[in-house]
Amino acid sequence: PVFAAAQADDRPMIRVPVVTEIPPLEWPTSLVRPDVHPQIHAIESAVTRNDLVEAQRLVAAQAVEMRDASPAARLDAQLAAAVVMARSGDPQARQRFATVAENAAALEGLHSPHLLPARAGEGFAALRRGEALAAEELLSSALHLHRMRYGLHDSGQVIYLQALSLIHISEPTRPLYTSYAVFCLKKGAQAAA
Repeated sequence: PVFAAAQADDRPMIRVPVVTEIPPLEWPTSLVRPDVHPQIHAIESAVTRNDLVEAQRLVAAQAVEMRDASPAARLDAQLAAAVVMARSGDPQARQRFATVAENAAALEGLHSPHLLPARAGEGFAALRRGEALAAEELLSSALHLHRMRYGLHDSGQVIYLQALSLIHISEPTRPLYTSYAVFCLKKGAQAAA
């Protein structure tokens, strides 16, 4: 009787919360610098006005201009494009953020100014799509990156903690751990049969 739940079904079940109160993705602070390309400022302005059609048009124009730019400038453009995609509800936004994160890590390592917003954007995109396990992993990664950059007591980490608290994966929904006692009981039942 004590082991009945573990014996009944060992398949993991994930309950995905319905997430309705996620704030819109903010413009990354790494793109608010005096040396950033003027087109990035125009995209930021369109996003701030919530004029996503104009922002998408500017992103398309920016992509053409950035072909011969420095790797850091291309990362700026890619991150801006990912934010616009996420704000527009584009299902490919998560993949775009993942690409930016990979490129940022390869170019500048863990201290890349693009890595934290890209990983966070990827996590929020996963959360919006109901991909609870991916969101949990990605937002935890973003939280660790935030703490590496700003310290353990920075108030900016609250957004990651709040988002992680939206993901309710309780113990009964996690893959069940089969203890040695349950293993022996199952083995005994199989031998008796």
